[in-house]
Amino acid sequence: MGANAEFEWNEFDSDSYVAQNYAKMLRADRKFIEIVRDFFAARAPGTALRGVDVGTGANLYPALLMLPFCEEITLIEYSRSNVRWLHNEISEPKAGNAGARPPGYSQTWDPYWNVLSENRRYRSVGDPRRSLTQRSRIEQGSIFDLSTDQRQWDIGTMFFVAESISRQPEEFRRALHAFIGALRPGALFAAAFMEKSDGYQVGDRGFPAVQVTEHEVRECLAESCQDVHFDHHTAEPGLRTGYTGMIIAYGRR
Repeated sequence: MGANAEFEWNEFDSDSYVAQNYAKMLRADRKFIEIVRDFFAARAPGTALRGVDVGTGANLYPALLMLPFCEEITLIEYSRSNVRWLHNEISEPKAGNAGARPPGYSQTWDPYWNVLSENRRYRSVGDPRRSLTQRSRIEQGSIFDLSTDQRQWDIGTMFFVAESISRQPEEFRRALHAFIGALRPGALFAAAFMEKSDGYQVGDRGFPAVQVTEHEVRECLAESCQDVHFDHHTAEPGLRTGYTGMIIAYGRR
């Protein structure tokens, strides 16, 4: 009951989700951005890594967190509506398309980049809009289909995904293990989770969640990760009901 496959992910209202969660930067997002920004900036080697953001949805700041260090970032998203949103948000406009806006993401994400650019490695990007458009590759796919045999990415992010796609704890564990397993040994990662969420509403549709705590996340990461750090932010007033806070975990595969 409540398995991932039972929900209408292709009907996910991307615009409503952005308006509810990202039109105004939450204190938790700012805190997590600052933590991961400084961790990546201090540890990431060079600027030619291959990055992955799993379950991108309608959220660009995890990809922006990897931008200074990557020559390519794969954005993996299952929902067709979210994939369309991503293409509209960051892809180059087609030639001859009269009235098309300039390439690059909308102004929604400017405050997020402003926080990132407080660090000199992020300022070195220059034009983040064009850079994200040029370096991103959008791929429709399921987190459950990630190949742990290839271990092809050097750095990865997964924000509010593993616990927010099912009501089944086993599917949460499968999703988190799939994300970590797809990274190369030694790869940097950051993953965020809603704490004790009982589900969430997007537009007129409800979606599931597993009520995880830091303990469950630690257990899942213990065997395959090292140098793992955790931080917590209590529930944001006015965001939504039915959760107790947000958790960030970051370290190395």
